[in-house]
Amino acid sequence: MRITQDEFKHLLIEKEEGDKRIYTESAFFYAVKKLLNEQGYDLVKRNMEKDGHMMSAPYYLRDRKWRYCWYDKYYAISDIAKEYNLNGKAILNYHEL
Repeated sequence: MRITQDEFKHLLIEKEEGDKRIYTESAFFYAVKKLLNEQGYDLVKRNMEKDGHMMSAPYYLRDRKWRYCWYDKYYAISDIAKEYNLNGKAILNYHEL
Protein backbone atom coordinates (compact mmCIF):
# COMPACT_ATOMS: atom_id res chain seq x y z
CA MET A 1 0.00 0.00 0.00
CA ARG A 2 1.40 3.38 -1.04
CA ILE A 3 -0.07 6.68 0.15
CA THR A 4 0.49 10.06 -1.49
CA GLN A 5 -1.05 13.49 -0.91
CA ASP A 6 -2.19 15.91 -3.58
CA GLU A 7 -2.08 19.72 -3.37
CA PHE A 8 -5.42 19.75 -1.47
CA LYS A 9 -4.10 17.25 1.13
CA HIS A 10 -6.41 14.47 -0.11
CA LEU A 11 -4.90 11.01 0.20
CA LEU A 12 -4.44 8.74 -2.78
CA ILE A 13 -4.03 5.15 -1.61
CA GLU A 14 -2.64 2.80 -4.24
CA LYS A 15 -2.36 -0.96 -4.11
CA GLU A 16 1.11 -2.38 -4.67
CA GLU A 17 2.10 -5.82 -5.87
CA GLY A 18 1.89 -8.33 -3.04
CA ASP A 19 -0.65 -6.37 -0.97
CA LYS A 20 -3.33 -8.52 0.63
CA ARG A 21 -7.00 -8.16 -0.19
CA ILE A 22 -8.92 -5.93 2.24
CA TYR A 23 -12.41 -7.21 3.03
CA THR A 24 -14.05 -4.45 5.11
CA GLU A 25 -14.05 -0.68 5.39
CA SER A 26 -12.87 -0.99 8.97
CA ALA A 27 -9.84 -3.01 7.88
CA PHE A 28 -9.11 -0.50 5.10
CA PHE A 29 -9.13 2.49 7.47
CA TYR A 30 -7.07 0.51 10.01
CA ALA A 31 -4.39 -0.28 7.40
CA VAL A 32 -4.22 3.37 6.26
CA LYS A 33 -4.08 4.60 9.87
CA LYS A 34 -1.30 2.17 10.72
CA LEU A 35 0.78 3.24 7.71
CA LEU A 36 0.27 6.98 8.36
CA ASN A 37 1.10 6.62 12.06
CA GLU A 38 4.37 4.94 11.06
CA GLN A 39 5.11 8.07 9.00
CA GLY A 40 4.71 10.33 12.05
CA TYR A 41 1.01 11.19 12.11
CA ASP A 42 -1.02 10.76 15.29
CA LEU A 43 -4.35 9.45 13.98
CA VAL A 44 -7.27 7.50 15.39
CA LYS A 45 -9.91 5.59 13.41
CA ARG A 46 -13.36 6.57 14.60
CA ASN A 47 -17.01 6.16 13.70
CA MET A 48 -18.34 9.59 12.67
CA GLU A 49 -21.73 9.21 14.31
CA LYS A 50 -20.29 8.16 17.66
CA ASP A 51 -17.69 10.93 17.50
CA GLY A 52 -20.34 13.67 17.59
CA HIS A 53 -20.70 14.50 13.88
CA MET A 54 -24.04 14.72 12.08
CA MET A 55 -22.90 12.35 9.31
CA SER A 56 -23.55 8.68 8.98
CA ALA A 57 -20.26 7.77 7.31
CA PRO A 58 -18.99 4.61 8.93
CA TYR A 59 -15.36 5.54 9.59
CA TYR A 60 -12.85 8.34 9.29
CA LEU A 61 -9.32 9.07 10.41
CA ARG A 62 -8.79 12.11 12.58
CA ASP A 63 -5.92 13.74 14.39
CA ARG A 64 -5.93 13.06 18.14
CA LYS A 65 -6.02 16.82 18.79
CA TRP A 66 -9.11 17.36 16.55
CA ARG A 67 -7.29 19.50 13.95
CA TYR A 68 -8.06 17.61 10.71
CA CYS A 69 -9.47 14.38 9.34
CA TRP A 70 -9.66 12.19 6.24
CA TYR A 71 -12.90 10.50 5.18
CA ASP A 72 -14.51 8.72 2.24
CA LYS A 73 -16.55 11.31 0.35
CA TYR A 74 -18.53 8.62 -1.49
CA TYR A 75 -19.38 6.42 1.50
CA ALA A 76 -23.10 6.41 0.66
CA ILE A 77 -22.71 5.00 -2.85
CA SER A 78 -19.61 2.79 -2.69
CA ASP A 79 -17.57 0.62 -0.38
CA ILE A 80 -14.02 1.96 -0.26
CA ALA A 81 -12.54 -1.48 0.45
CA LYS A 82 -14.20 -2.95 -2.64
CA GLU A 83 -13.09 0.05 -4.72
CA TYR A 84 -9.52 -0.37 -3.49
CA ASN A 85 -9.50 -4.10 -4.31
CA LEU A 86 -11.16 -3.69 -7.70
CA ASN A 87 -9.41 -0.57 -9.06
CA GLY A 88 -6.18 -0.71 -7.09
CA LYS A 89 -6.66 2.78 -5.69
CA ALA A 90 -8.90 4.84 -3.41
CA ILE A 91 -9.15 8.49 -2.36
CA LEU A 92 -9.76 9.93 1.10
CA ASN A 93 -10.81 13.57 1.31
CA TYR A 94 -9.18 16.03 3.73
CA HIS A 95 -11.17 18.28 6.06
CA GLU A 96 -10.06 20.68 8.79
CA LEU A 97 -12.09 20.41 11.99
